[in-house]
Amino acid sequence: MGTTVRESVLLIAVFTSRCLASSDMARLVCQFRESALPTEVFPLHAGYRCLSYNDRRVFVGDEIPAAAACSIEGLGLDGIYPCYQRGNGSLAFDPSDEEAYRALAARFKKGSDAARWRRCYEAARRCCARIVTPRGAERDPSRCPALWDGWDCWDSAPEDSYEDSYCKEYIYSADAAPSCHYPSRKRCLARTVANSTRAEWDQTTDYTGCTTKSRLVTKYSFHAAMLGVSIALSLPAVVVFFCYRRLRIPRIALHRNLLIVIVVRSALTILQIVALSFDSLEATDEASVMDQNGAGCRLLSALVQLFSNAVFATMLAEGVFLHRLIAAVFKSQPNMVWLYSLAAAIAVLPMVPWTILRIVKYDYSCWATGAADLDWINNGTRVALLAINFILMLDIIRVLLTKLRGVNSWHSDKIKRTARSTLFLLPLFGVNTLVVADKPSVIPSCDWESVFDMVGHTMEGLQGPCVALLYCYMNKESVFDMVGHTMEGLQGPCVALLYCYMNKEVSCCKHIA
Repeated sequence: MGTTVRESVLLIAVFTSRCLASSDMARLVCQFRESALPTEVFPLHAGYRCLSYNDRRVFVGDEIPAAAACSIEGLGLDGIYPCYQRGNGSLAFDPSDEEAYRALAARFKKGSDAARWRRCYEAARRCCARIVTPRGAERDPSRCPALWDGWDCWDSAPEDSYEDSYCKEYIYSADAAPSCHYPSRKRCLARTVANSTRAEWDQTTDYTGCTTKSRLVTKYSFHAAMLGVSIALSLPAVVVFFCYRRLRIPRIALHRNLLIVIVVRSALTILQIVALSFDSLEATDEASVMDQNGAGCRLLSALVQLFSNAVFATMLAEGVFLHRLIAAVFKSQPNMVWLYSLAAAIAVLPMVPWTILRIVKYDYSCWATGAADLDWINNGTRVALLAINFILMLDIIRVLLTKLRGVNSWHSDKIKRTARSTLFLLPLFGVNTLVVADKPSVIPSCDWESVFDMVGHTMEGLQGPCVALLYCYMNKESVFDMVGHTMEGLQGPCVALLYCYMNKEVSCCKHIA
């Protein structure tokens, strides 16, 4: 009887060990870098790596949340995974768990960075579902296995080869990833171990192509240069408008004020590029001005938005003024105080919800970075102002082609020239606004993205010079005034030159000679 019991116990032990071995062989695993992890713990490791691979400056206190070791019962050493200690309990780095996501999202400075962490985790889960294999399954030694490297999913590849991919949007700490795809690369090597050759991945993936710094430096430099050219070509026209009394009439004062607003906006934008954008690119370990998010830099970003709105509000004031003069040609000109008050109100009005949302929901990065649901508050206002101006211009054209066709007075000619100039400017302002407001989220080539940005910056930089050219440098009134005052100023020197300095009979000049 005792022998029978001992045999039964032995049979049970052998059966149990075989079942456990069979269970271990049947366990599904996903390759995470150099380790094959069970599918139960793979996403937990991926969640931690997606979080810890971020720049520490995206976290509150510039500290990456520390990880402790937790485990899943029944998996032994395979069940160990990194977890986040909170009080007396622990949470997995699992953004699919709402409690864990809320706790860890609070450690990020920006909600957009917490959302990036979640998207990286979801990409890892999809990768695991694609590359999952039974533990111990035979693989072709001449091919590197499919794996997740912490940022991207790589398919199986032959030895001595390179696999190319692109940098995913969630790896960028900025609020908006580049619209184009930057290249990444991973190498499959042939390693010789114990007289046998086996394909293995180079554990370091080449993500050097993901850096956007050089392209951003070029983009910011070009933008600042175009705005500098705009200021240099616009300021002389502003001086001319102020210097000649004859040009201080309401119609020309509107041109002058439009130029002033463009110059101020350009100067503020250059200051923003230099003080915030370039500083952010150069910052390494130290917190940049944008990371500090001080009151001064937030005020600067708000002023840039305000004066950008003011440009289009002033253009609308020009359109309303012209429409009143042409469509109601026999009525008096509009009340200028009312017109300027309307333009100021239109410029300020969208800034109220924009500022409130910035303070409540997007209070980071000196308010200098974009947000999809925020940008359209100002961009939508500018597009609406352009649409209203376009409608006014269509009505002005109708009047010019009907009521004023046979009128050839000096006053009507000036109005016609001004209307043509304003009509010419609408596409210049409109196309650039639509380009900025509705930039595609994905552009196939990074070279096309650079062209896209440079065209937009060029059109923005041409706004001031074109206004100056049409309303001042090519304006007969200002040209005649400049020529007249120049001739008047040259009368004295010319008389002195002809009758003294070039006259040999004048004794005083002989002494001077």
